[in-house]
Amino acid sequence: MNEHDETNETDKTGETAREPWESEMTSEFDRRVRDLHVAPLTLDHVKGQAVTIRRKRRAAVAGGVLAAAAVIVPAAVVAADSTGGRDTEVPLATSTPSTTAVDPTSTPTTAPPVATGPSYVEGTSYHRADGSVYELPAATYRQAVTLGERVVAYRWDEQALTGVVDVVADGAVVDTYLAPMDFVADEDSEVVAFMTSSGKVQTLWDGGERVLADGYSGWSVRAVSGGPDCLDPEAGGAGCRVFLKDDGPEGGTIAVDSSGLEEPPVTDAEVIYDADRAGRLTVVNEIRDDGSCGGVYDEAAGAYRFEQCDYTLTDFSPDGSLVLAPPAYRDGPGDGFVAVLDAATGEEVARLEPADGFIGTFTWLDDRTFAAEVFDYGDQAWTIQTLTVGDGDGTPVTAVGPVPGEDVASPIHVVG
Repeated sequence: MNEHDETNETDKTGETAREPWESEMTSEFDRRVRDLHVAPLTLDHVKGQAVTIRRKRRAAVAGGVLAAAAVIVPAAVVAADSTGGRDTEVPLATSTPSTTAVDPTSTPTTAPPVATGPSYVEGTSYHRADGSVYELPAATYRQAVTLGERVVAYRWDEQALTGVVDVVADGAVVDTYLAPMDFVADEDSEVVAFMTSSGKVQTLWDGGERVLADGYSGWSVRAVSGGPDCLDPEAGGAGCRVFLKDDGPEGGTIAVDSSGLEEPPVTDAEVIYDADRAGRLTVVNEIRDDGSCGGVYDEAAGAYRFEQCDYTLTDFSPDGSLVLAPPAYRDGPGDGFVAVLDAATGEEVARLEPADGFIGTFTWLDDRTFAAEVFDYGDQAWTIQTLTVGDGDGTPVTAVGPVPGEDVASPIHVVG
């Protein structure tokens, strides 16, 4: 097993451990709030960002440079190994999951699953859309995707206080990467991308992997498009494109692709949440005290299809006709609603809005149906609910649960 772990240290406040709910809350809060407190772009900011981009291009031509590790505990101890330039890091004795045997009947196949319901993780069990269950080596995963014969899963390491991406085969971890935030997948869940703690843009797919860029410590991966691989199209690959956000004071976005190009896809973008096959992007282009503004940007036309300040536009449906849209102001443990908008006009066509609770993670299941984790304050329990646009009276269906749990940490994690 080729590991990518780091040494264990205390955090900036001197703490050596956290309660599980505190770590879960901190991670979820960081994912939601880090996009909302960025100063608007200024001329000096744009000039500085352009210099940064040119510097990164020169570094890429020269073979890449390792930037200083992001201020995330624990600090990386990284060195190039002999397996093609991948990270070799000091392993954590407590962070490698046990190799629990997997039921042979649940071994992944290369055939894509037929979606019959939401995919989700509960405890050690990864419930897939085709109804099969894959047993994972540890109970702390909150994201998973099947890539051929392997499962890629994201977990939070309580002792190291960092995120970990595990590659699992036959129930055992065969590769590990430290990653400050969880991975994202392309439209067909064939390629995943994430930022390693040492600032590499790492991609994985069925039977392969590639580092698209280096030197991006302090950035995060927000979207990936293309696939089913991230090999250079000029060399016969399909190619992919990964969208990054600078989480530091400079802010800004960049897209890196399989050919080595690194450029800002939209000049005024603060965050890019998704990209579809038609070259459209969901963009946040203004951060305000009371929320944000943005729209659907068409790269081919070089213009927005529409702009608004009522929602945060996130994920396109698989066919690109719809887009999920939580509130423009996102704060706290979850969202009060998730709307569905027409991706061409911005018109709201459906909405999931709990009467006494909030929504956690959400994802598309197919062209018309999405699933979401929903917490109910009255029941003090979590469910996974699905909503299909244009089906009946728009009433959501409870697909999983209720499962008792606290509002700060869902025991069931919808994935996709």
